[in-house]
Amino acid sequence: MTEKLEKLVRENDFADFIETVFSAYGKMLFSNSWLSSFCFLLGTFFNWKIGLFALLGNILTNLFALLLGVHKGYLKAGVFGINGILTGIAIAQTFVLSSKMTFIFVLTIFLTTILCIVFLRLFRFLDFPILTIPFLFAFWIANLGFFNFRLTEPLISPFSLPEIPYLTHFLEIFSLALFQHNWFSGLMALLGFFIVSRINFLFSLWGLFVGMVFFYVLNGNLEGFTRTTIGLNSILTSVALGGFFIVPSKQNTVFTTYGILLSCFLTGFFDSFLAFYGIPAYVTSFNVVVLLVLLALKSDLMPQRQLNLITVPLYLIDKPETHLKWWKDLLAYEKLQKTILRLPFWGEWKVTQGNFDSETHKGLDGYAFDFKIVDEEGSTFHGLGLNLTDYYSFGKPVLAPADGIVVAIENEVEDNPIGKVNKLKNWGNHVIISHENGEFTEISHFLRESIKVEIGEQVKVGQILGLCGNSGNSSEPHIHFQLQKGNFVGSETIESKFSNFLENGKIIESGIPQKDIFVKNAN
Repeated sequence: MTEKLEKLVRENDFADFIETVFSAYGKMLFSNSWLSSFCFLLGTFFNWKIGLFALLGNILTNLFALLLGVHKGYLKAGVFGINGILTGIAIAQTFVLSSKMTFIFVLTIFLTTILCIVFLRLFRFLDFPILTIPFLFAFWIANLGFFNFRLTEPLISPFSLPEIPYLTHFLEIFSLALFQHNWFSGLMALLGFFIVSRINFLFSLWGLFVGMVFFYVLNGNLEGFTRTTIGLNSILTSVALGGFFIVPSKQNTVFTTYGILLSCFLTGFFDSFLAFYGIPAYVTSFNVVVLLVLLALKSDLMPQRQLNLITVPLYLIDKPETHLKWWKDLLAYEKLQKTILRLPFWGEWKVTQGNFDSETHKGLDGYAFDFKIVDEEGSTFHGLGLNLTDYYSFGKPVLAPADGIVVAIENEVEDNPIGKVNKLKNWGNHVIISHENGEFTEISHFLRESIKVEIGEQVKVGQILGLCGNSGNSSEPHIHFQLQKGNFVGSETIESKFSNFLENGKIIESGIPQKDIFVKNAN
């Protein structure tokens, strides 16, 4: 049945528009589920006036956007519908129902549409959501401009509901998420959260709990809590930060809690400040906190990965469970080696140091290898081994391990006498090659002035780069090799496998050479 509906939507413009309007209800509370959309839609219609104007606002903003040539992708994202719904609700709750009020309503909806377009343009290159900022600005303008048409009494629903022991007040707080004040709408909101995402559901509860604790600490009781917008803003902030715009994690749960408290803190300010002008704050603190948090995280001052606070690109926005899978898949993909590596030498060499195997192969530099030529007696040299030329590895060709572009070279470091090292020029003469996939190989300790390639040169696998030497932190001639993340010496290394090589005479299609093993390319 779902496939048939999706096909109908794709092939029919009218059905597509209806689906856009309907799905906006779900997106209003961070959901792409049709069932959630139905729950939220039903919740707004507990009071028919509010439900009707919410629906009209939704339809008109999307219709105005279409007439103005806005790409359907933005409509599908719910940007216009969400702000239209909230504008409709706010107008219905604030103004007396009349022909004049209808005129004001249409103009306010048109202003909301224009503001959506403006903020989409402003935030586009920052990869920021516009949230419900257009609704707030449009409604504030209408409220201040036409205050003489305001209702003198709160809008009362024609329906009355029986009390539910222990649950009525709890659900009424959740109804604030739909700008209502009854337990039925609250139940629909809570059910909608639960249907789309267990993570969203838990964070909605957590947001409410933190908001109530904040209010209780300051007031000593919870009397009057529902008359503030603390519950509304704390729930929305919790769900938005807990897993919708930021990937769920233990660290993010703590971070989200701080965000909720900040939202509660700012709610007091906005409620008081805007009340001076006779207008409700609604979701002002939610918008401010979420945008401030995303601005901080997307700046270059907060290391997202180090803090494990990962913002989700807007084009990938779905539900927290999907975001968590996306992040795990991305980390798994990043760990996969993309470059097919061959051993950087001719003939058979011994792995004298492997991964995390010495003082120099540790920490960020841990995934590295040292190779030397060793004779049958286990010696790396002939004669007395006092001179560089006594060593089998000295002067042997060093090869490009894969195709790429040379991005860094050092070719002027003196070779050390045997037993001496140069820690000032730790890496010695070296070549760094970009494999144009985010991975780089770095080979060190070349013979001085033996490097035959230049920066910017395209090299092929097996091409001679230079000759093995004893420059840098090297007490005897050898090849130091590592696959790394950056184009500079000292960049973080990556676990690397070589392809199609012989290990003690046995063919290995892909593997990590181990210490004390003799290796050579299979062909």
